[in-house]
Amino acid sequence: MTPLFIEQWKEYLTSTAGLSQNSADTYYQVFKTALNHAVRIDIIPANPCHKVRSIGKKDTRREYLTESELNTLEATPIAEQLREIKRAFLFACYTGLRLSDVMTLQWNHFYETEHGFEIAKEQVKTKDIVRVPLTSYAIRHLGERGKAKYADRVVALGKNDEYTRKHLKAWIALSGITKNISFHCARHTYVTLILTLGGDIYSVSKLVGHKNIKHTQVYAKLIDEKRYNVGMLIDKLK
Repeated sequence: MTPLFIEQWKEYLTSTAGLSQNSADTYYQVFKTALNHAVRIDIIPANPCHKVRSIGKKDTRREYLTESELNTLEATPIAEQLREIKRAFLFACYTGLRLSDVMTLQWNHFYETEHGFEIAKEQVKTKDIVRVPLTSYAIRHLGERGKAKYADRVVALGKNDEYTRKHLKAWIALSGITKNISFHCARHTYVTLILTLGGDIYSVSKLVGHKNIKHTQVYAKLIDEKRYNVGMLIDKLK
C-alpha cells in the first residue's frame, strides 16, 4: 500500500468509475479512515494517504423552495392514491426530516414539552437523535392519528423510494415549478426558511442533526446570495 497506489486509486474513482467529485471524495475519506484504524491496531505502520492530497468536495447548488413556491405546491392537487406523497413532502419541508426518517416516523416519536410538541427520533442515516419543534405548519400536514397505535407509521409511503421520487417529480412539474426538486430538497427548504427568518446557524445545525456546522454553513451562502440579489433591486429604480 503505497502513495502511488493511492494516487492510481484516486484516478480510478474520479475517471474510470464515473463518480462525481463529491462521491469520489466520500469513498476516499472512508478508505482513509479505514487505514487510520489499521494503524491504530498495528496492522500497518503508517497511513499512506497522509502523503497524498485528498480529492476534496465541490460546492453543489442546493435547490430549495421559496415560501411562494410552497404555497403553490399546497394548492396543486394530486391523485388521491398519491396524497401521502404530498403530505409527506410538505411535512418534511416544515421539519427538515430526510425521506428515510419520514418513512419510519411513528406516533411514539412525538413528545409534549413545556414549550409544545416536538419530534424526537433516531435518524436512520446517522443513528443520532434529532429533536424538532412541531410548528403549526408541520401539524397542518401531519394528519389525524385516529385509531393508530403509538408504534404505527405516521405516513404510509411504503418501502419503494423510487415510486415516491417519481410521483413527487410529476406533482411538482404539474405545479409549474421548474426547479430540479427531489425529496431531499425539503430538507434544504427547511434550513433555508429558518435562516432567512433569522435563525442562527448553530441552532439550525442542531435542528437538522448536522454533526459538523460546516454542513449548515453551506446554506448561509444561499442566504447571502438572496440578500445580495434583493439589495441589487434598487438598480431597477427609474
